[in-house]
Amino acid sequence: MQVLRIFSQFDAAEKARHALLEAGFEPDSVELVTRADEAGGVQGNFVAGNAKQGAAADGNYEANFKNVSYGGIHLLSAFAASADAAGHAIAIMEQFGGHDMDGGAT
Repeated sequence: MQVLRIFSQFDAAEKARHALLEAGFEPDSVELVTRADEAGGVQGNFVAGNAKQGAAADGNYEANFKNVSYGGIHLLSAFAASADAAGHAIAIMEQFGGHDMDGGAT
């Protein structure tokens, strides 16, 4: 049985992946895939014109571009051998903010 949850933050998806592995799911049964926005970074992107106001005129990288934020989604899936294992996988994923295709928990 395949369990799939969507995450908006990579860090949360990665934490959920680690939690699944710690819970005993086999490494080859857990997959994390990121689908990035082809437009690039939505924050900290000089092309987007969202430099911080009052930043140093010398092109201060730290002030403007250090924390680039990319749009996209992160898909975490796990193969569960039973309905109980699937329920456990869902609970772990939702603990870290994963949601189903309809945008809600479970």
